[in-house]
Amino acid sequence: MSSISFQNSQNVNLQFQKALITTRIAAFLIDILLLSSILLFPFFIFTMFDLFIVITIWVSIMSFVILVYNLLCEIFFEGQSLGKRAMKIRVVSMDGESVKLSQFFIRWIFRFVDILLMQGAVAVFTILIRGKGQRLGDILAGTMVISERRKVEAFNFSIPEFAEDYAPMFLHADAINDQQLNVIKKTLKFKGSEEHEEVVHTIANKLKEQLSVESSLEDIDFIEQLLNDYYFLTLQSQKNLNF
Repeated sequence: MSSISFQNSQNVNLQFQKALITTRIAAFLIDILLLSSILLFPFFIFTMFDLFIVITIWVSIMSFVILVYNLLCEIFFEGQSLGKRAMKIRVVSMDGESVKLSQFFIRWIFRFVDILLMQGAVAVFTILIRGKGQRLGDILAGTMVISERRKVEAFNFSIPEFAEDYAPMFLHADAINDQQLNVIKKTLKFKGSEEHEEVVHTIANKLKEQLSVESSLEDIDFIEQLLNDYYFLTLQSQKNLNF
């Protein structure tokens, strides 16, 4: 699963895990199945009593509900429809702020182009060619769909144990992307080696610049602290999502 990194208006580095197109399609199908079930359920009851007028009214009501379903869900459920919630994906704003009502509205309007036109081919094509996985409505609204599943691959590294009162020094350490994480892990292999001191210093300064943090710690201590904070914040995020 690829990640997207950028700075918000407060110059804080943000990292999102882009939702897979298969996950988005699965969420869409869940929503369709749910709405179809609600729409068709009365047919099994009222047709037995020839109450076609009731069915006609029900279909009219449900047609409106289906029309505004995604708009209302994303507004009131903070960027999620029921299908998105089941698949743990969410609509977020590209500027890192809360998604505005106008952004939700633009996404909803262009659903009719993205999804209804050519049976979703427009949306699929746009998502695949855009590096940030955006359909046309996302591009115009300045939004994207992210995954809330924060994957922690414990077998790739040794995760330290943290005391209950552990407090991270760098609160945005979980914004570290995969490339930076690999650089950090490789850098720590140089610990204690004087010949690599200059390399460690250069990398530490580069990380401070990229992550917009300041520290008076020694270069290698700073990198170790940053890595520990990354592990801690990532694990906390994972625990919160599982809860």
